[in-house]
Amino acid sequence: MDNGSKINRLKDRLLPFAVSFTITFVFILLATFVYSRGQDVNWDLLNYHYYTGYAIAYGRYSTDIAAAGMQTYLNPIVNTVAYYFLRYLPFPFSGWVILFIQFISMPAIFIIIKDIGKEFGYHQISATHILAFLLCVISPLWLSELGTTFSSSWTAPLVIWSMAILIRDFSNQYIFRCRLIFAGIMLGFATGLKLTNMIFAVSATITLIYLLSHNKHSLSIRKFLLFAMGGILGFLLTAWWNVYLWYEWGNPIFPLYNATFQSPYYDLVNFRDMRWKFNSFSEFINFLGDSALGTSKTSEIEFSDFRFLSIFVLIPISLLFRMNGKFTKKTIAVVIFIISSFSLWALMFAYQRYLIPIELLFGVLIFILVLRIFKSELMRILVLLLLFISSVSLIIIPDWGHTKPSNDSGNLFSTHIPQKLSFTPAKYIIIGVPMSYILPSLHKDSLFYGVNTSGQINKIIQEKIHQTSNLPLRFLTDESSADKISEYLKNYNSENNALECSHFKTSVGRYVICELVDSINKVQTGDLVFHGNFAESSMNIKGVLWIKGLSVPEKWGIWSDSSIIKFKFNCLPKGNYKIIAQAHAFGPNIGKPTLFSLGGGEASIIFQQIDDRKTIRITNQNDCADELIIHIPSPVSPMDLGQSEDRRKLGIGLVDIKMFKE
Repeated sequence: MDNGSKINRLKDRLLPFAVSFTITFVFILLATFVYSRGQDVNWDLLNYHYYTGYAIAYGRYSTDIAAAGMQTYLNPIVNTVAYYFLRYLPFPFSGWVILFIQFISMPAIFIIIKDIGKEFGYHQISATHILAFLLCVISPLWLSELGTTFSSSWTAPLVIWSMAILIRDFSNQYIFRCRLIFAGIMLGFATGLKLTNMIFAVSATITLIYLLSHNKHSLSIRKFLLFAMGGILGFLLTAWWNVYLWYEWGNPIFPLYNATFQSPYYDLVNFRDMRWKFNSFSEFINFLGDSALGTSKTSEIEFSDFRFLSIFVLIPISLLFRMNGKFTKKTIAVVIFIISSFSLWALMFAYQRYLIPIELLFGVLIFILVLRIFKSELMRILVLLLLFISSVSLIIIPDWGHTKPSNDSGNLFSTHIPQKLSFTPAKYIIIGVPMSYILPSLHKDSLFYGVNTSGQINKIIQEKIHQTSNLPLRFLTDESSADKISEYLKNYNSENNALECSHFKTSVGRYVICELVDSINKVQTGDLVFHGNFAESSMNIKGVLWIKGLSVPEKWGIWSDSSIIKFKFNCLPKGNYKIIAQAHAFGPNIGKPTLFSLGGGEASIIFQQIDDRKTIRITNQNDCADELIIHIPSPVSPMDLGQSEDRRKLGIGLVDIKMFKE
């Protein structure tokens, strides 16, 4: 055996190892990336991903109403799987399991690259294949979703594997027919899980029609029908959800396209998020250029993907210079799928995360264009390497929200709700978003009603609330929106009712739960009216509806950041009140009287630079006082004093405050 034969045999043995090593190495890098970012707390997870998974797992759709707003009614299958991962696996294992599902796209991409390479004369895996694969991996939106609950990257493997199957050559017609059905099933299933995947099902259909165009007419129809039957079967696997929506809410994709289906529970509109729409062709062209350096035209958070501009430049060059012959049928099929999907996306959605399956195939398209333009293997490698380095150097990967993992086992979001509330069931009115992630931490026999979907649904909720029940009524919202409770209270309140509020925090934010109580239980002499402990480690606030004029909690307490601090109550009767405040003053506020006012009564405290506990007494002169106001003498920012870049208008730093009825 000559040396050339030995070398070729050695290459044949090493090539599978090189491919496996590349894929494994990439997975390890991505697993490290997922770990370094921390626990996923994206807005959609907080708003509806976690809750809808919980709702399916525990049968809550029969009791709760729109607890997560309109997103409550999006298909929850992926969210149910994610819920179990997040609920029962600690980070980073939950993130790594999710990553594994998302990573299933990668072998399919390598298969597509290998098949395309054969069309250009490659009989073995080369450096060009590896570089093309790496160009697929550096997809910023896909990378941004790794380890997260966003379903675009969960369903991408179904889309990409279906494409890998469609373009394969099968001499055995029985196997080919079976795989046509399987490709259709995957696309139908992907569409059922996430309706925006419909554009890929349409593009795959166009691609298959092209691939079958050279076959006999009758044979092509039979093969196409097999693919279509698979698509219908795949969608039927998820259709139980659409049947439920139609039966319960009068719209199989409620509340979407309600102008078409005309459910009485939502406005007659076909909703589309107009933020992402391309208003002109020139705006679309500008987007392709801007995406190379950074744009937020199609995404809430800025991203950068140099490959957009690369493709935009390479396409006309490949059409003008046919240095490597014509495109083959298989190559054209891949191009048709990518271009048609991209065009449908731009026309229908133009929202970047919905493009992830095609984003992952951009490296394949670049690979095709480079192979067509250059004959020299060295030039191909150099161009692909240059594009890879440029793309990595300029890439901007959005961060949808991450935090340090909770040390509290089973408490993913470090939710610390007072036991009096979490251990007793109630009817909850949920005001604002994103908050439904808190609901699994409340009593399992509670009922949850979200008032952020439609006026029609709110009427149903009002009817449910007014039904006779032993369950108390509570309002759940974030602290910044607590003043909105009074707007909803009039729909459920009577003259004999008042609110009793407790504040709590999670790793995400600060919230308040107010319970509707009988006002006969008025504030009595000696009662603790409210207590605010503002240290970040304890963050315990009770008895006050809402607070305005304070900044974010710090380890020692909290700064005022306005000219007044306002504590809102329901109704405090006439009489004397004792206030005990532990605080210190900032800058020009040191040594100046800080005025406290309540129902026409006033008293002052002088705070110094160091924490001090002071007591004052105020006489409430009104029959029903509802605000305690602290007037800051001279609010000023550290920036104004040349101390730091902090722009907050600081006054006093509150550590603890209590108010008693005397």
